[in-house]
Amino acid sequence: MPCHQACIRPGGVDSDLRRVIPYTIMRRNYILAACMAVITAAVLSGCSNTAEMQVNTETELLSETGTAAAIDEIKNATEAAADAGTKNETAAVTAELTEETGATPESVIENENQENAGFDVQLGNYTGFTYTRTYTEPDVNAEMESILGYYITYEESGAVAEGDYILLSFTGTVDGEEVEGIAETDSEIVVGEGTYGGDFEEKLVGLPVGETSEIEVSYPDDYWQEDLAGNTAVMTVTVSGRADAPALTDEWVSENTGYESVEAFREYVKSYLVPQAEEEADSAAIYSLLEDLYAVSSARVSEEELAERVEEEAAYYEAYASDLGMDFDDYVEAYYGTDTDSFIEMLEEELEETIAQEKIVDTFIEAEEINVSEEAFADYLNTEAAIYGYDSGEDLYEEMDEMGYGTYIKQLFKEYQAGMALMEISEQIDLEETEEMETEQDTESITVGMSD
Repeated sequence: MPCHQACIRPGGVDSDLRRVIPYTIMRRNYILAACMAVITAAVLSGCSNTAEMQVNTETELLSETGTAAAIDEIKNATEAAADAGTKNETAAVTAELTEETGATPESVIENENQENAGFDVQLGNYTGFTYTRTYTEPDVNAEMESILGYYITYEESGAVAEGDYILLSFTGTVDGEEVEGIAETDSEIVVGEGTYGGDFEEKLVGLPVGETSEIEVSYPDDYWQEDLAGNTAVMTVTVSGRADAPALTDEWVSENTGYESVEAFREYVKSYLVPQAEEEADSAAIYSLLEDLYAVSSARVSEEELAERVEEEAAYYEAYASDLGMDFDDYVEAYYGTDTDSFIEMLEEELEETIAQEKIVDTFIEAEEINVSEEAFADYLNTEAAIYGYDSGEDLYEEMDEMGYGTYIKQLFKEYQAGMALMEISEQIDLEETEEMETEQDTESITVGMSD
């Protein structure tokens, strides 16, 4: 549905209302957008003169003593670098020694992709990074209004008005020709919130509920979908129901949430929004620091590992196209505006950057001896589960894994651990905290739609 911006709905409602809240499955964009964001990486300088002297000395010795001694000398070289206060150069020293001798030191990381991590990575100087951490007070009122939206009863009467919740079905044509993907059945939207592009929602106002109507929707020249940009589409629309959300009162709260008052419910909502806001602030800082690390570091990606990853990613898109009932070539053209060969080239370029970044993170984790054990992963999952309303970390991971995000969650964990370590050794500057967004309005009068 190209003209429809995704609207995430909750997966169900638990007795304590934890799952009535819409949640973002992968809230850190640098993971979800791994195949869609092009990040420029710079190759930074290598070891210090002292480290280079160490490498030259060890290389000469290795040529005389062989692999067994090579491993010992690699360990000595890395320890010497750390003792000299150049811990971040350890990986670079190790990489050069390994490349020249073929010896591989013992890894301190339990890593699913250890064979890909290798030691073909050079970390730049990551001491002296700075970052800002901006915490934004969550809008509790808006969240409570959002929750009310899930307790609506549709009626097949009246006419559509701005702010109404409606059940909408439609198909569309341009110049008498059907445009693939412009179709919806029983889509739930709030009129005026901008779920659909062009002036679609403006044209819905006034339409009779329970009847089929025809409207003309105009799209701007710069609209993202080529078939619609600068054109007027004729939409056949059926509004099968409209509704108002209930008023937020103590009575409603008591009957529907298990809490006795609006204020008690407010405290509950705040109890999960604040940790989420704290985590979002940390995530933004982590993202910034990881970007700095990528920019000063470099990693080699072999043709074999790139080809394997591209094949996996392409298979995912092919399966998604099949789920939509579309041929892969048609899907790529409709959603990405290009041909399949160009799309695969785009994947190759972007996945090469992604793999390089994963290697850099793995090497940084090893250099800083960061804990990425199974126990640490379990702790991470349990913390995330508590914030996002799951009964346990196992439940969270199981659900994400079933949706195909298991590997992403593990990588997310490693990047989180690496980012937190970077925060500890970097300088925080310009800390800002926004003013609390809540007003002193009477919370009992908050409504979505028409109050009682």
